Amino acid sequence: MKLRLQNLINKGIFVRSPGPWGGLEGREFDDGVFSEIKKVHVHECVDTNAIFAVQFMYVKKDGTTIWSPMHMAYLVGIEGFHGPVDGITGDVSVMRSITFHTNKFKYGPLGSEIGKFFTSSKGCDGKIVGVFGKSGAYLSSIG
Repeated sequence: MKLRLQNLINKGIFVRSPGPWGGLEGREFDDGVFSEIKKVHVHECVDTNAIFAVQFMYVKKDGTTIWSPMHMAYLVGIEGFHGPVDGITGDVSVMRSITFHTNKFKYGPLGSEIGKFFTSSKGCDGKIVGVFGKSGAYLSSIG
């Protein structure tokens, strides 16, 4: 078994445990050392019953939080529907449904597929590295 050396930081001891465990495939990643791990998201493919990505919310020394990248998957496309809100009159258009496409799988649709369909340039070999849009009481737009 290959062991990694323990890391000692300042007066506190932060230990990196032995590992990693599992297969040999894929690219290595190392998020570094933080004060604590606050949340973990595990992404599983329902079709294969296999975990394809993990993501961690870390707490930094100053108390702020930061999400790690979603290891092993990246966003390549967004699609969905936008339209009026049920029970609200006027010319209000909000996101009714959204689907995210990664290089591995599709997540969604989330919400109701009602209104006008939109899609980003999925199918390109590039990854989406940031998002923008408008929101108020509801998410109005995303790009």
